[in-house]
Amino acid sequence: MIYRMTNMNKYYVIRRKEKSDVLETIVEASTVSEAQKFVSENINEDLIEGEMFLIFNDIGPLGFDQGNRVIIPREASLASITRLH
Repeated sequence: MIYRMTNMNKYYVIRRKEKSDVLETIVEASTVSEAQKFVSENINEDLIEGEMFLIFNDIGPLGFDQGNRVIIPREASLASITRLH
């Protein structure tokens, strides 16, 4: 028998660098908090000082502005992880 979790959503994980944002990966989770926890436990060590991960739900096509910064939809659930040192 196969069990599937219901209510799984896709969350974009964006690496915010000094001059641009880059799509790091997409994770599946039931909430933005769960997605943030996954990133914190599995990807966070890749951050360098001054960088940040922005995590928000996939509610439409991913877009970037002219400065290569991600455009986060107003209705998105958002979390972040920052590396200070």
